[in-house]
Parts: sequence; C-alpha cells; structure tokens
Amino acid sequence: MLTQTIGQDFKIDTIDNALVILIPSQISINEKFVYKLWFEILVQKWKNETRYYSFSKDIVTSPSYQEIIRMGKIALPYIFAELTKEPAHWFHALKQITNENPVKETSKGNIHLMTNDWLLWAKTQGIYS
Repeated sequence: MLTQTIGQDFKIDTIDNALVILIPSQISINEKFVYKLWFEILVQKWKNETRYYSFSKDIVTSPSYQEIIRMGKIALPYIFAELTKEPAHWFHALKQITNENPVKETSKGNIHLMTNDWLLWAKTQGIYS
C-alpha cells in the first residue's frame, strides 16, 4: 500500500493495483467534485510520469495524459484553470477534446501567446471565465 496526500484533506492509496481515494466523511461529495479530484490525480501522475521527458510526443502520449483526454469536455474547465496557473503542454489535449485550434499563426511556438489564444477562446465559448 502506497499512501499519498492530495491537498489538505485527501489521501490516495494503492491497494492490489486499485486506486483508493480516502475522503473525510464531513466532505459532501458530488459528481463535479469527483471529476475535479480525478483530474487532479491524473495531472499529478502525468507530471510525475513525464518529469524527465524532453519530447512533446512523449509528454502527450503518457497514459495519464491520454486518460485526461478521455475525460472529454468534462476536463476542459480544469485544463483551462491549469493553464492560468502554469502554461504547459495542454494544447494537444485541448485540440483533441474540442476539435478546435484557436491559436493564431503569429502565436505558434510561443507558449504564453498560445495559452492566451486558448483562454480567450474558452471565454468566448462560455467554458471558462
């Protein structure tokens, strides 16, 4: 069993290859909360898996990143929140989930400009404010 703390209140255990999330009983659980927690777990796993990777292809094909993509549109607000905190390799996931690419030609190759383009798109779509 491997215990890891997420935030202040939650612990994650791995028991017999199953992921177990320990949530204090005083916390009310709803579907949105579970998706957000699952997303945060996957992001942490993704960052750990790809910490020493230098190629974008390796970073975006990691199992945790692919699982985030499989979350679909549910993951979008969480991805945009991550982008506002720290620009990272979210552009592939965003394109896969939305089938859009609002990055201007003049922004390509500049992670900060690409982030701004995606955040503006998200605001105009009502996905993130």
